[in-house]
Amino acid sequence: MDKLDIKEPLETWDDEMLNKVVSGFLDERFPTVVAMNKIDLADSDKNISKIMRKYDQTKLVLTSALAENFLKKMQKQGYIKYIEGTDIVETKEELVCFWEGVLWICVSLAARFRPQTYG
Repeated sequence: MDKLDIKEPLETWDDEMLNKVVSGFLDERFPTVVAMNKIDLADSDKNISKIMRKYDQTKLVLTSALAENFLKKMQKQGYIKYIEGTDIVETKEELVCFWEGVLWICVSLAARFRPQTYG
């Protein structure tokens, strides 16, 4: 009621005020969310920008069924750890890349400081 800024007592409400209260209740209790699917398509960024300028961005959710299916497939094959419907993805590659990077640094340093041999 505070958000609607209604000061009149209930007894004085007309149909218009009642509609305002019901509409406010529905907006609060059942907020509208716009799911924008197919964001993986080439021209989607143009449409997304247009819509985001026009509507409340807190009510827009960018989605991609293709990306979700890809994540599920990668999870099933054991390449990643993924919890469906979340944005949390843990990859084995992140750890492998880290250790490969460390190994590469070690090999580079070893090659740089190795004694020269002449045949």
